[in-house]
Order: sequence, then structure tokens, then C-alpha cells
Amino acid sequence: QRLLNITGELLNLSQVETGNIRLTIEKCSPKEMVQAAVKNVEKLAEQKNIPINIEYLVSDNDWVNADFDKTVWVINNFLTNAVKHSFQDENIAIRVERLDSMIQFSITDTGSGIDEKYHRQIFDRYFQVPGEHQNGTGLGLAISKNFIEKQNGDIGVKSAPNQGSTFYFRLPVV
Repeated sequence: QRLLNITGELLNLSQVETGNIRLTIEKCSPKEMVQAAVKNVEKLAEQKNIPINIEYLVSDNDWVNADFDKTVWVINNFLTNAVKHSFQDENIAIRVERLDSMIQFSITDTGSGIDEKYHRQIFDRYFQVPGEHQNGTGLGLAISKNFIEKQNGDIGVKSAPNQGSTFYFRLPVV
């Protein structure tokens, strides 16, 4: 399974980087994208007794121009990482809000956090925070960055050691 995951992520990354990936940009509901991603990670979160709290600060008339599946993939990646780095019985918060002409999606965990000196590298291919005992590929955030930037969005992280992490991205409002 791990080799299949690595192969799939390498394929995604190479398609994005070579421009061979086809994005289907359409008018999408931020709420529907979040709900689809949460459904994908519910079981994983339940195993650690981690509730996922969602806060929508957007109206039903706020839509984004996005590739639905690729954006759900990014939210799913953020959520999976949040569950993986959260402690048993902690919380994960998803916040969707309108900021001027963008909709921001943020996923916050209460895990161990990431030192600021790694914030720039965290979205680089194969990078993993030193000292973390991971079985990931170090590709998920690089792929996420490419998916979001190809949709005219931006992506980032706010985190500090022992204070959890917030990964976010913004996409243009329709």
C-alpha cells in the first residue's frame, strides 16, 4: 500500500510539474468540498477519538473557481496530516472564510507544531520535518502547493513548536 501511495503521489507531482495534469476549473461550493474531504478521513479521526469541528464563515452565495477533486485532495491531505500529528482525544478545526476576493480554507491541529525555520521547506518535494517519525513520502504538501497554485490560489502554514499547526490555502471567489 505504501509503494502504491508513493507511486501515485509521484505521478501526481510529475503531471503537475510538466503541465500534463488537466484541471477542470468550475464554480464549486466550499462547503461541499470540505464535506467530501471530511467524509474521507472520518474513520481515521475516529480511531484517535479526534472530532473535526467545521466553522463556515461564508454565505451560500460564496463560490470558488476550482477543480473540485484536486481541491478535495488538498483538504484531505491537510486533514490526514492533522490527524497523524494530533494526539489522542485532541480536536481538529476547519475554518472556511471569505477574505476579500478569496475564500480561505484552514485546518488547525493541536499537535506538536513545526519550528518556523522549516516553514519555507515544508512545501518542498520530499521534505519531512527532522525528528518526526514519519512513514509519509514527503510529497503531499508539494503536490498540494502545485494544485493550489495552478488554480490561481496560494498556500501556507502557521505553526510553532508545542502550539499545533494551521495549514491554509486561498482560492479566488467566482
